[in-house]
Amino acid sequence: ATENNIQVNFGNRGWDQKHTTDAIIGLTQLLDPHTSVTLDFTFDRSTGYLSEPYKLVQKDVAIFAGITLPMTYSENRPWMRDKGIALTEYLITLVDAWLAPPGCALASPRHPARRGSHVTLHHRHARQIYRALTARGVIIDYREPDRMRFGLAPITTSFADVWDAAAATREIIETKAYE
Repeated sequence: ATENNIQVNFGNRGWDQKHTTDAIIGLTQLLDPHTSVTLDFTFDRSTGYLSEPYKLVQKDVAIFAGITLPMTYSENRPWMRDKGIALTEYLITLVDAWLAPPGCALASPRHPARRGSHVTLHHRHARQIYRALTARGVIIDYREPDRMRFGLAPITTSFADVWDAAAATREIIETKAYE
């Protein structure tokens, strides 16, 4: 593959939909003109991006009049997770096109729900490639015995950064600049 024919197609991921079911039942009993008793039952079930494991929100929930408890709910920042997935999908596409033929293998899960915003590659010369990338200003992690980990922070990493890192890795491997 060449640089001109690489395409990234994310399609319908399925998990980006949200579905919620809510039910509330309440009973209030007036005991006298100044006193009432209220019993409420609430049921909520969410699927889709609301139940994704990469998010937490803390919210105060009223349990009695004037009394609240802090509750932690799953929540997310969809744009950040979506960008992290897009960055990793893009890098995996470049890995398949550019880096697999000269000997890199994907060590991270392919499915976005099973990986964070990083991609790990296996190569028998990973340590030397890591050092060559570091010398060029491409900052990645090295993991024993033969893994290179590309951390793609959605806030600070651009698609051009991913392209540049993959292109530098390809050049180092193809020219054996790590030797």
